[in-house]
Amino acid sequence: IVRTLREAKTKGCLDAEMIQVIQNNWKYFELDNKHEASLTQLQYLLYKTKFAKNWEEAGEMLKKADTDGTKRIGIEELFQLIEKAEGETSLCLGSMASGTSAN
Repeated sequence: IVRTLREAKTKGCLDAEMIQVIQNNWKYFELDNKHEASLTQLQYLLYKTKFAKNWEEAGEMLKKADTDGTKRIGIEELFQLIEKAEGETSLCLGSMASGTSAN
């Protein structure tokens, strides 16, 4: 996932193949089959892929995305977060719904 997100950051968008790679590997982040990953895991991901300038910014981005306060977010929320990150990355597909499905 880190390599794929770095590529998306460089390219400026997530394409269908990148989305598929992330979806296929999401199981390594979701530890309890609830289709969500902890904010700490994703904070590391955002920081290492440079979607956040620093550790603190990654944490703040995730807190905003965690609208229900569970300290966990799902893959759809991660895609939305990445798309909003400084407006730098969009979906090459043109629409979130066309390429994402956690099921």
